[in-house]
Amino acid sequence: MKTPTIAVSLMVLVATSVGAQEALKRDFKAYAKERFQELDVNRDGAITHDELMQQARQKFSEFDQDGNGIVLLEELPEKMPLSAKAQRRMERMQERREARQEEGKRAPARSLEAFAEKHQPSRIKFMARFDKNGDEQLVVEEFAAPMIKRHKKIDVNGDGTVTEMELDEALERGMRHKRRGNNRNMR
Repeated sequence: MKTPTIAVSLMVLVATSVGAQEALKRDFKAYAKERFQELDVNRDGAITHDELMQQARQKFSEFDQDGNGIVLLEELPEKMPLSAKAQRRMERMQERREARQEEGKRAPARSLEAFAEKHQPSRIKFMARFDKNGDEQLVVEEFAAPMIKRHKKIDVNGDGTVTEMELDEALERGMRHKRRGNNRNMR
């Protein structure tokens, strides 16, 4: 009698996790497309290195309080902003919380504030992540380096421009890679 119950429970668990993975994939693709549109300043369907650097300089200037082209630890806010990934995760948590309340169920015990506090990067961690030469000063090139690295990885033909088609291919490659990894973990 227990075997059918266990089998049904396992099937429901697998189906739920597959459904959740599909939802996450859709969310990430939507986020990537939205981000692509933000970076494509001239709306020509491609992101150039110049457009990427323009975005990096704009974000960098938010931290460069004295405008001298160098960000010191003291210039960074005490409470650093959450990463885009953490923000998306909080939005999904909020949506699930609201859905549970509409169904008359109790909301999860973990608060969004506790999640935000746990995932809030410190100024020191932020500086360490970007300050690759260890001089405790950030310049725009260091700040932009992770974006440039991703840009180059997506730019399959190496022309310095990422098209929407290259982004779609990169997203699909990433999803295939994750699926293969998840299948290995299930064995």
